[in-house]
Amino acid sequence: MDTTRTVGIADAQLLHRSGIKHLLGKIANIKLQFEATSELELMEQLSGSTPDILIIDYDQAPHFTSSTIEKISRSHPEIQLLIISDNDDRDLILRLLRNGVPTFITKACSEQEVEDALRAAVRKEKFFCAKVLDYLVDTPKQNESQGLSSLSRREIEIVSLVGRGMLAKEIAAELHLSTHTVYTHRKNILKKLGLSSSSELLVFALQNNLVNS
Repeated sequence: MDTTRTVGIADAQLLHRSGIKHLLGKIANIKLQFEATSELELMEQLSGSTPDILIIDYDQAPHFTSSTIEKISRSHPEIQLLIISDNDDRDLILRLLRNGVPTFITKACSEQEVEDALRAAVRKEKFFCAKVLDYLVDTPKQNESQGLSSLSRREIEIVSLVGRGMLAKEIAAELHLSTHTVYTHRKNILKKLGLSSSSELLVFALQNNLVNS
């Protein structure tokens, strides 16, 4: 069975694209589908065929901006977005994560972190480099009314596993539950915390030191 994943690169800078292509060559089952140097070129490429993974730097106005990410999230939710950027605006990073961005690293990351992020994208898993995790952990915590006290012991376990990037079926196996039960717990957790997505739940887990609990 062919498990090759296609990749698009959206970056206005030649050297950055060259570096990314070099690292892609080290990852099995990845095929470069296209390169784009502007939002217009990117949208034209996506109108033809969509890649499984899109590697993009949104902080390259006027070529790419955060609105580019939001447009792609709305029009092509099936694409696994991998952001590689130097932007350190914490509020903007959080907004993008809440829009469903699953993988976010900076251009200051080590080669190993970039390779780990690429492999996570191939597996459709979440990955955030150490610097992005620092931004998340340093973000002001949720309102007290939305805190841990509203969650049961089992719900806290599930939040912790979500924080480690585990999928529902993996959490089910870890806790010896059905996948349906995990989905039900997660739905109840989001309602109790006043959250709307798994990305927001991940942020909550990081802010409340649950990832390694």
